Amino acid sequence: MNSTQAELFARSFQSQVARNPGAALLTLPLLRELGVVAAVNRQCPSAHTVSHGQITQLLVCNRLQAPRPLYKVADWLDQTALATPLGVQPEQVHDTRLGETLDTLFPKHQAIWQDVLRQAIQHYQLPLAWLHYDITSTYFEGLYTESEWVKFGY
Repeated sequence: MNSTQAELFARSFQSQVARNPGAALLTLPLLRELGVVAAVNRQCPSAHTVSHGQITQLLVCNRLQAPRPLYKVADWLDQTALATPLGVQPEQVHDTRLGETLDTLFPKHQAIWQDVLRQAIQHYQLPLAWLHYDITSTYFEGLYTESEWVKFGY
């Protein structure tokens, strides 16, 4: 049976699946400029094929684009065009693996944040005068109504 070129052309379109990268077109370059994967991997090395840094990058994209519960992130990834640019396949991001990364990140989150912030300052040549860290708010619980030191308000 000989197929015409038009039939072959039509069949090739029927076998294609549309994938939408969404906001990741903006998010991924920024995450790469800030060195998020490298910062996470420096603080949280892993023997897994997919590093904690890659998982973190995936989760950032998911949270910013279409937040899902951990058990649905693989399904979300399968519907996007992000598996190749992220270097992560849907079968590699089951909820147990995602949870392991989050558990590993938590004790190191401040060091990772400082690493990413340092990279942002250097990459974007941000003047340090722009940085402001406000620690003036304090919360107390207990019976402090008679205290001269602890009063309601700021």
